[in-house]
Amino acid sequence: MPLKILAISGSTRKNSTNEYILKAIAELYPDKMDVTIYTQLDELPYFNPDLVKEEGTTPETVKKFYRMIENADGVLICTPEYVFSLPGVLKNALEWTVSTTLFSYKPFAFIIASASGEKAFESLDLIMK
Repeated sequence: MPLKILAISGSTRKNSTNEYILKAIAELYPDKMDVTIYTQLDELPYFNPDLVKEEGTTPETVKKFYRMIENADGVLICTPEYVFSLPGVLKNALEWTVSTTLFSYKPFAFIIASASGEKAFESLDLIMK
C-alpha cells in the first residue's frame, strides 16, 4: 500500500516552482507514494487561538487542513524564502497546529526552493522541532 504524503506548497503563486517540484516528486514513485498536494494556504484565516480553544469555533478550512495532516503518513513542505524567512501564509498554517499533536511522531521533510533558502530552512527547522 502506498504511503499517503501530504505535500504542502508554501507559495500562493499561480504556477509556482514549489508546486511544480511537488508534482515532479509525486510522479517519481506513484506505486509507493500517494501524494496529495495542498495549495490552499491562502484560504486559511489568520491564526486566532480563541478559535481553537472554544468548542465549535474552529473554521472549516482549518478543520479540513487538520484532517489532511491526520490522514497523512508523512508531510512534505516545499517553500520559497521571502525576506530571509518563510512566507506568511505558511507560517500562519503552521501556527494553526500549535495547540495540536498533529505533527507528533509524524515524519516530515522540507524543501526550500530559493536561491539560498538558508533562513527559511532555519525557521522551519526551529518551528517543527
